[in-house]
Amino acid sequence: MVGRRSWHLAVLDFRFVAVEPVLYIVALIAIAVGFCWVNDRFMDVMWKWRNPPEKLDAERRAREARIASPDWVFYERHLQRPAPASLRELYSDQRVLLSRGIDYDENHHISSLQPLDPAGLVETRDLLGFDVVPIAESEGDLIYLRPGPAERDAVYILRGPAVG
Repeated sequence: MVGRRSWHLAVLDFRFVAVEPVLYIVALIAIAVGFCWVNDRFMDVMWKWRNPPEKLDAERRAREARIASPDWVFYERHLQRPAPASLRELYSDQRVLLSRGIDYDENHHISSLQPLDPAGLVETRDLLGFDVVPIAESEGDLIYLRPGPAERDAVYILRGPAVG
């Protein structure tokens, strides 16, 4: 009987030993998930603390003002030719300038127009051989005109991951 009882206890010990690592793994996962949840809440509170609504509103208004007043002298110097009339017309329409997204056909969408000023210059010389001043942005892709006196007024798109 002693042999039988000790065998029975050994089976229980084996089951406990097999369950123990699983419990440790579950506990570690629960701790990691809990840490991630607390970290997410903390980062959310910190972002809201650093970016109060007044600050975000002021930044939005400043960006809208930059878009509404393009620096044509800078942009034409960058293009090395006069800005296309259609681009000047686009930037003169206040309703279009401040809209949040423009569908100009079923396959193409502009997320936002970009300010035409020196701060809008994107350094792409290593990638393209020239820097870009985007006229618009489409879901992370830059929409621009190529600079150069002999260039056509064709619109180009630089896909997002290519821009550093």
